[in-house]
Amino acid sequence: MKIAIMKKALMNKRYGLPIAFLLFVFIFGIIYLVEQEIYKPKDLEKGLESGCLLEYGHWECINGKIAIPFYNAGEKTITYASIAIPVKTGYDIYATSEHLESKKTGVLLTANCEGVALENSKLKWCCAEDCFETYMNNPKKEISIKIQ
Repeated sequence: MKIAIMKKALMNKRYGLPIAFLLFVFIFGIIYLVEQEIYKPKDLEKGLESGCLLEYGHWECINGKIAIPFYNAGEKTITYASIAIPVKTGYDIYATSEHLESKKTGVLLTANCEGVALENSKLKWCCAEDCFETYMNNPKKEISIKIQ
């Protein structure tokens, strides 16, 4: 019954379009607010302020896998790092829980090298209880992989 009333109101030539538009704005407004509460990304500046900053360099292809160099520029130890790489079905997440001490460099091996755009990937890292996220669209030239 209620669906029939709503359908009739939406089909009304005079009020249908404004009702549909307001309904659309209301639903997406709710979704946006919920998403903002669930997903609160913090950026590099906030990581720097708290002493928990993970910088990254340009990736290289090593043995068919993407190798991304990282540098812990903060005073705190990085306890977790992950990269979410977009693929056709969502995201592939590559993570490590190896600790990265302050002022040290590390490398994370991820997906196959072919057809990956890391500029759209998200980097997440944690120091104890503080976690931060950023898009990987600004690699540092100074950070590189040193092969021994």
